[in-house]
Amino acid sequence: TVTTLHPYLIFQQNIITYKNLKASSAIENNDKIKLKFTNYIEEITNGTLFFEVKIDGAVVDTQKIVFFETPKSQYVNNNDVLILDGCTVKNIPVFHQSRNAVQLDSLSGGTGNGNGILEKGEEALVFIRIPEGISCKDTNSFHKTYLINAKDDLFAEVNQLQYDEKIRQAGATSVSSIISISDNTPKLHEFDLWFKIESLYNDKDDQTAINTVYTYKYDYRRILLNTK
Repeated sequence: TVTTLHPYLIFQQNIITYKNLKASSAIENNDKIKLKFTNYIEEITNGTLFFEVKIDGAVVDTQKIVFFETPKSQYVNNNDVLILDGCTVKNIPVFHQSRNAVQLDSLSGGTGNGNGILEKGEEALVFIRIPEGISCKDTNSFHKTYLINAKDDLFAEVNQLQYDEKIRQAGATSVSSIISISDNTPKLHEFDLWFKIESLYNDKDDQTAINTVYTYKYDYRRILLNTK
């Protein structure tokens, strides 16, 4: 039996029953737990599933699984992906939330040969261009990314995060993943990476304002990248 306290998760089927299971034996059953989300709100994306295993009505085991809800995420064109693997790339459109404007910046990061391709032994920062951020002036700009499916690929992992302070909001940070590519990565390996992309905005009227109300949202995108 599976249950949850998450307000936007409902079960269409939450019990699987096995009959006449003998001691030290195994059976195959294709029944599935069926559930669906009825809403998505960024502030409560995390939730927990509680599993109970019962034999003849008595609980003999319990398990708890923490889940992270994400909206459906489209794959982006590789032209909208920027890989920093020890290089500096100039004239990249980046949204500056302190100025509420897109500006052309030089971006640097990662370690490697700097050719913009994920290769074994490298560390990389990934930027993804999204059509529109939370500000109406934030269009077609590149954003930092946080990898959410690092455990899905044997040859990519995140051992380090990069923290950048949000301008004029002490103590708050933007978090991006530094992706490490394994030395054992085979040639032409395809990475299927899933990212959370933060978008920031503030409502101040001028550059001298001190009290600023910030808002934020997250977009989710996937990319397919091949090694050399």
